[in-house]
Amino acid sequence: MNIPDTFWAAFEQRKDPSILCTVDRDGTPNSIYVGVMRRVDEHIEIVDSAFSKTRDNLLRGSNCSFLFITEEFAAYQLKCQPIYTDTDEALTAAKEWMPDTYTPKAVLTLQIKSIYTGAQCIFPTHEESL
Repeated sequence: MNIPDTFWAAFEQRKDPSILCTVDRDGTPNSIYVGVMRRVDEHIEIVDSAFSKTRDNLLRGSNCSFLFITEEFAAYQLKCQPIYTDTDEALTAAKEWMPDTYTPKAVLTLQIKSIYTGAQCIFPTHEESL
């Protein structure tokens, strides 16, 4: 299943910041603004330079959602399986593409499970989910 090119075009036209949401042990939602990110293949990488509750939730195994709007105010919401990595290799790689004003603590890779724009699910499509 390939994520539609139209989605990736919208991702490149997003207005910063985007929003990352997790939940804690009790199911209490936590939302933060994120701005340092990039596309890698069919995933999105986000640099953790200041996560706190979000980091705790991710390490506990929380799934997450990711929201952004485009320059034309089209809204997108992704449901994701996160992979949180704080290896030296991941941090060194992040330093190569992120602004020097941030110090990476980890890299969060979002494995995209579904994408919505408004109420419409654009990934996976009905045919792909059969």
